[in-house]
Amino acid sequence: MATLPIFATLQPLERISVYTPLGIRFWDAAGDVAVTDGLEVTARPPERPDLRRAAFRTLSGVYAFQNLPGLRDLEAADPDLPAGIHPLPAGPPPAYPFIVEVNDRRGRFIPVTFQVDLPYRGIFPTQPAGSPPGPGLPGFLLFSAPSRGLAASMAVLRGQLLERLGPTQFRPAAHAVLEVAAPGRPAWIGLADERGSVAVA
Repeated sequence: MATLPIFATLQPLERISVYTPLGIRFWDAAGDVAVTDGLEVTARPPERPDLRRAAFRTLSGVYAFQNLPGLRDLEAADPDLPAGIHPLPAGPPPAYPFIVEVNDRRGRFIPVTFQVDLPYRGIFPTQPAGSPPGPGLPGFLLFSAPSRGLAASMAVLRGQLLERLGPTQFRPAAHAVLEVAAPGRPAWIGLADERGSVAVA
């Protein structure tokens, strides 16, 4: 006698789709690879640190947010919508500014803070969903901390950058950008920390 597997007769009782107003792919500028672990990423409205929310990491290594203040209604989709269809209206939705703060628990990267308007279609800051095909950033670039240990196959230029204030007065060039270029090669970029220390790999 043939028997049917018990699971063959089960039917889903409910389908729930949850959308996130922001997903960020972080990219290691030195190693040219995605950064999928070790980051603490938060978002909050400007002037409201008490409303800070932490990101969670998806299976694909993207850092995504839920329950952001003022955007909760955008996360719950109509269950009758086809899978993958975002509940945002066809026209431009209202833009809500949020401050994103990124820190690396492993000390590999310079901490960074930036602002983004939400909701953002697609993975920030890569090619936005629905935009014409074309070149885009692989992800939000993270720059090496001066003390970062790097692979032996990488050449590293480390330095201390100073800003001249007068004939004999200097101060650390905090957050300055250092570009290193060789003839016929693309430029490498480093970002100084708050003390002006920089590493370009």
